[in-house]
Amino acid sequence: MKRMLMRKPFSKMKGLTLLETMFAIAIGALVLIGAVIFYMSTKQNANTTKTVGDMNAIVSAYESFMAGGNTLATTTDIPALQTAGFLPTPLNTAWGQPYTATPTLSPASVLITVAGIGAAGAGGTGGDANCDAIWNMVKSTQGTVLGTTGCSFTYPL
Repeated sequence: MKRMLMRKPFSKMKGLTLLETMFAIAIGALVLIGAVIFYMSTKQNANTTKTVGDMNAIVSAYESFMAGGNTLATTTDIPALQTAGFLPTPLNTAWGQPYTATPTLSPASVLITVAGIGAAGAGGTGGDANCDAIWNMVKSTQGTVLGTTGCSFTYPL
């Protein structure tokens, strides 16, 4: 009886059992899923941060343009600011599309549209995930945004 309960030492065992193999594959799959989720979250956060930074740069370019004695016109768009040296060329969203900016003269403001993504939902939830994330970051970091429609943000100048 004692002989039947004894196991072989590990050094004498050959190969893996099916259960051990399936357990190793399951752990590997969980690690891979976690890595993909982390990558997607980090990428969305980086895209959001880049977009908010670009929008702040556009607003600063308009303010510098006006502070330099230039007159704001409804035709003063991003290419005009790039030609004048206030913005880098090219200036694209994280999704590869160019920004559009439409200035308003009275009151002086600029409507910046983020192209290549859908609209934000009500209160920054329920719409396109990328635009919702941008809306939430703008809301938490900017006290000067006048409003948002779709994935467009109005900044005072």
